[in-house]
Amino acid sequence: MLSSKSNSNFQYISFATATQERMRIKSSGDVGIGTNNPGAKLAVESTGNTSLRITSGSTSNSILEFGDTGDHDVGRIDYDNDNDWMSFYTNGGDRMRITSEGYTTIGAYVQSPRTFIDTTAYYAPDNLPLLIHGGSGGNDANEAGNCGIGFNTRYRKGHIKNAIICEPASWGRGILHFCCADTVGAGAENYKVSLSDSRMVVKHNGNVGIGTNNPTNSLHVYKAAGEATSGLLIEKASGDVGTAAALLSVLLIPVRRLT
Repeated sequence: MLSSKSNSNFQYISFATATQERMRIKSSGDVGIGTNNPGAKLAVESTGNTSLRITSGSTSNSILEFGDTGDHDVGRIDYDNDNDWMSFYTNGGDRMRITSEGYTTIGAYVQSPRTFIDTTAYYAPDNLPLLIHGGSGGNDANEAGNCGIGFNTRYRKGHIKNAIICEPASWGRGILHFCCADTVGAGAENYKVSLSDSRMVVKHNGNVGIGTNNPTNSLHVYKAAGEATSGLLIEKASGDVGTAAALLSVLLIPVRRLT
């Protein structure tokens, strides 16, 4: 049943089945399905579960597009039925994809890691729950650029005080830095941590350095001249029960240079 009503204050067209109104088009152009007072261009309402379905062929895509008068599909949600993955587009480009295996990629498409964040559309290795890839990409002998994870205690882009940074050393080699900023006064508010704030490093050969970026042994602890704190402290709990034997034997070798 199709009905309409028009007066000086209110105009609409309604569609009804089984004596119940199912859809209404208001004078404003707003369309309501399940509601007689839509507050948007399309409003779908019910008292139970409500769904909106877009169905395409088994090897085609189901697409929901967003845009403006200048570009009608600058943003979209695209489901590929042939490969069973969902893509999210912004500014006309595929920015994030969820594969049929549940892998999530941001910035590039790969199937291996559970979550992959990439700005260079480069290849990702297998079996990584999270991969962040930086640098120049490609098969460079020595990829330029670092990548890592920054930690922020405040919602401010420049307020990155701690980070884990991967520094490329050469093809097939990398150095992992654990960085903590130590800044006060002017400029500290927007300080961005960098490799100059590296406090501990793990090199490609497995050597770990604390206080030095060039560890020469499996564990290399360096105390700079003038530092008040000890280079290494191993402490036994005061209430611990046991013998008075030394907890650690340390061999001291005099060296002229540790860095």
